[in-house]
Amino acid sequence: MIYILAWRGGIQPMRIILAGVAVAAFLGAGISALMVFYSDRIHGALMFMNGGISGRSWPHVWMILPYTIGGLLITLPMAEKMNILVLGDDVARGLGLNVEWVRLGMTAVAAFLAASAVSVVGLLGFVGLIVPHSVRLMIGSDYKYLFPGSALFGAAVVMYSDTFARTAFSPVEIPVGVVMAVLGAPFFLYLLRRD
Repeated sequence: MIYILAWRGGIQPMRIILAGVAVAAFLGAGISALMVFYSDRIHGALMFMNGGISGRSWPHVWMILPYTIGGLLITLPMAEKMNILVLGDDVARGLGLNVEWVRLGMTAVAAFLAASAVSVVGLLGFVGLIVPHSVRLMIGSDYKYLFPGSALFGAAVVMYSDTFARTAFSPVEIPVGVVMAVLGAPFFLYLLRRD
């Protein structure tokens, strides 16, 4: 939806950001309305919105494993095309890359992988913001290493954040999404100031 709204003879980052903010606000209003109409179920909604792996077990892993493997099998061969895309749209087109199809396809795969993870653990928004940038700072911008590195580092960040969320204020357990937001917001501001 964001991609379609941002499209005007091509994609520009500012239009994607504005379309993303608009869609998020619209869907956020829908979520708020549902929470008002179904206030008796608000606890489950809040737990989903803050995310967490508490109470998750192997059946949940087996449930999303086919989606994860499928997404990675599509993603890893696209690393070379993503490396070309980093050079800029004009250069990528000059090298014979169909920029819009690659961008749209990889956006769809990213949404597919994110949706499969969210269906089990809830919303952990800062994982997608913190992890790829952190991995890029550590190992560089080659997508051949960035894709698997982000997957492994993302799993590690969620696991350690969840462990901290369970033990820091024991016996009270805070949602891992809160920990991720506390870690992610300053890191995101750092990236914003750095560029």
